[in-house]
Amino acid sequence: MVSRKTDNINVSIARELFLLRKEAGYTSYEKFAIEFGFARKHYWMVEKGKIRITIEYLERVLLCHNITLCTFFDKLSR
Repeated sequence: MVSRKTDNINVSIARELFLLRKEAGYTSYEKFAIEFGFARKHYWMVEKGKIRITIEYLERVLLCHNITLCTFFDKLSR
């Protein structure tokens, strides 16, 4: 069973990834996914908070934005 706190963190991560993509000028999740080699459906599910993201996958996405895990989680904690 997934706790409510875990769900909230997952949604926060998803929302932040959505915002990062938009800030980078990608209006379409599909264009972003294709350009950086992510499976479109999987990336969509991550960005919608429908599945839990692994640290490895998150790190790959953040590399596309030139952001470290520390910076990302610091931003989330504000």
